[in-house]
Amino acid sequence: MLNERQTPSVQSIVRRAGKGRNTFYAHFASLEQATRAVESSAALLVAARVDGALRTAVAPRERLRSVIAAWLSAASDSPELVGAFLSSASSSRCALLARQHLRGALEEARSAGVIAGGVDEARLLAAVGCFHALVRVRVEGRAAADAIERVAVEMLLRLFR
Repeated sequence: MLNERQTPSVQSIVRRAGKGRNTFYAHFASLEQATRAVESSAALLVAARVDGALRTAVAPRERLRSVIAAWLSAASDSPELVGAFLSSASSSRCALLARQHLRGALEEARSAGVIAGGVDEARLLAAVGCFHALVRVRVEGRAAADAIERVAVEMLLRLFR
């Protein structure tokens, strides 16, 4: 419900959950608090997936692929949660997390000579925007994770060559 383009209402959330307003307010003081809780849950899920994936990845290209695969894994396993994180209400926090993950992997790739171009702000912003669009495609189930992963890696390598 939170991944809709418009801001949801308490009424629309409780209706979809099959619960009452009292149940909602027993857990959250406001709609904003509920939204922050969803954002935090999604950020923790994605960060844990990325951290876990990076523990086993050694080579810079493999680490870049691992960051992408971890985001796509979270989107596959929890599409509603990650979709909410990608929504306009959460997009700045989501973009910041994606930016951090991508910047780290791209800097490592640059240091190892996998990419030649610097990781400048303009290209990083373009990369994050494209990456979000690709993760949304996975959330919506419009393409397989492995196909999206290949496109994302190719896009990043071309963008930063």
